[in-house]
Amino acid sequence: MLRVSTKGIPRSSKPLLKGLFDAVTLQSLMTRGLVSFKKAMEDEIGQVVEESLNDVVLPAMQRNLILNKSIFTSALYNLLKFKVDGPGRVVLEAPDGVGTKNYAAILESGSKPRDLSGSEIANIVRWVIHKRRVDEERGKQIALHVIERIESKGNVPHPYIEPAMQLMMPVVQDVVKQRLQQVFRP
Repeated sequence: MLRVSTKGIPRSSKPLLKGLFDAVTLQSLMTRGLVSFKKAMEDEIGQVVEESLNDVVLPAMQRNLILNKSIFTSALYNLLKFKVDGPGRVVLEAPDGVGTKNYAAILESGSKPRDLSGSEIANIVRWVIHKRRVDEERGKQIALHVIERIESKGNVPHPYIEPAMQLMMPVVQDVVKQRLQQVFRP
């Protein structure tokens, strides 16, 4: 309850002032209620959009990763997900992978030639040994070709996000519409 001092205000004005403060308090409560309602609605809508993207677009992205024959994609395949990041904002969360902070973006868009860090080189060697099932010495020889190619020519783009979004967006819109109708059914 809002407490307001009426000390020094003429007695005849106090009821009018109290009514004004009661109205302001009621308005404040209503505003807080509407803000809470708006936040709850945004949260509910965000949840529906997030679930719909993860149910519809994510499998298409995973399929594209396989079709592109991209390398180092197992972490992306298993850990990619859409997440609500505030009202009206959905982001694609991708794990750090293969020693880079932005591997998902490099895979999608490619990269210019660059010097690889020690951890990137170690991860490429480890990946070659694991995938090719070779000993460490042979793994280093094979990895050297991959490393030289990245450092001289960069990474070739293997788009998997944009094609999936373009293909599946009409389906996502229908799914979101159906799910919102179920959520907000009277």
